[in-house]
Amino acid sequence: MRRILVVDDDGEFRNTLVRTLAVHYNVVGAANAAEARAALAHGVALVLLDIRLVSGQPGDREGLDLLREVRTEHPHVPVVMITAFGELDTAVEAMRLGAADYLQKGRVELRDYRRVIDGLLEQRRLARQVDQLREDLDRLGSSALVGNSRAIAEVRRQTAMVAADGRATVLLTGETGTGKELAARLIHRQGWRREGPFVAIAPSAFAPSLFESELFGHEKGAFTGADRLRAGTVEKSDGGVLFLDEIGDLDVGVQVKLLRLLESWSFTRVGGSDEVNVDIQFIVATNRDLKEQMKLGRFRQDLYFRLNGVEIHLPSLMERPEDVTLLARHFLERQRLVGNTHCNSIAAPALANLRAREWPGNVRELRNCVELGAMRADFDGRTEVKLEDLPGASRSTLAGDRAADALPDSGGDLKERLAEAELAYVEGALKRTGGRKVAAARLLGHTDRFALLRRVKSILEQYPRLVDRYPLVKEGYVGR
Repeated sequence: MRRILVVDDDGEFRNTLVRTLAVHYNVVGAANAAEARAALAHGVALVLLDIRLVSGQPGDREGLDLLREVRTEHPHVPVVMITAFGELDTAVEAMRLGAADYLQKGRVELRDYRRVIDGLLEQRRLARQVDQLREDLDRLGSSALVGNSRAIAEVRRQTAMVAADGRATVLLTGETGTGKELAARLIHRQGWRREGPFVAIAPSAFAPSLFESELFGHEKGAFTGADRLRAGTVEKSDGGVLFLDEIGDLDVGVQVKLLRLLESWSFTRVGGSDEVNVDIQFIVATNRDLKEQMKLGRFRQDLYFRLNGVEIHLPSLMERPEDVTLLARHFLERQRLVGNTHCNSIAAPALANLRAREWPGNVRELRNCVELGAMRADFDGRTEVKLEDLPGASRSTLAGDRAADALPDSGGDLKERLAEAELAYVEGALKRTGGRKVAAARLLGHTDRFALLRRVKSILEQYPRLVDRYPLVKEGYVGR
């Protein structure tokens, strides 16, 4: 039962209140500050405190002094001040010092005490729940950094370092699917900028002519249709972290303005002349070889050196095969915690199969494989993912095995088959969510629905013949 502390030097009032509240709560009384401190040391859920706590005992403090002490030493314990008639000014002062509420002696009944106490206890419960959910989200959101390999341990060390700094420009490199955006979000959550915004944007999601406006914003009248001032993603990320994905796709003209931003931490909106100053941590990611892009004249050398403040390489699964089992179990647990599956284990033959694959799509491909396997097991009413639940389990291209019968009967290269498998996941997610793209993106683990849009468009641009095989994907994403 929740423990309530009543602190009042009026013995008759205190004892009456303790007896009355004891019907509903575990209540303890204290006549002075010393007794209150002793009770607090054993833990309480809420304090009812006399605002005029004066008993003449050595070391006693008045109510406001004890309030300050409780708020400092026990910041999560709400304090309700008990006041006498005519003490409104003092009650206001108590609220300013952090009291959660106040009640007047002789003017409230038991139901009023219960209303205030129950409301504050519920707030405290919800706050603890939110804290726990944040911890769960932190744990679930760092999928790319799950593992015991030396490679991923080094990534964790580097992300913690740049998060603590909060100012270093970070370049995340690695193959597609290694979790570069997840690493960027982890840097945001671990650092002192975590209370600020995290804003992500990718050039490939916009037409080149529109991206500059999306990034820097525009003034009213800057171009046809600009009927009002609009802040861009740089301005929206002020005080937090700006994550620019696929930096290698950035138009050379925009690269010049981005370089200026990184040198002065100021910019001008499209169509404007006023300088806008920002304080952000800048994180960029690429799966391209930027040095090769520089040789081809597609990426500015000065921008590359300005971006490469701290380079963090996200290893492929081929670089850390020992982490596959941990990752697979992590993805299954994540699905279970968010209520998307009843499965709680993966059979040993299935794990062996996962460890034997090459995973050209890296962590993202492994995640999709485990989630689809769990979906199939759920459909059959099982709580364990078996080998036959895994997509492509009987035809997997295993490490060191290039036998012709490993290819699908229909032919085609492995990348196309993997792309088709991804579209199948998206189609299944759209079916489960009634065609709602935002919900489908969340179901597939995408924190940003535009990331899924970019991925689907990329696949369909490369393999346009696949589009008619997935009607919901075609309806939801083609032509956007």
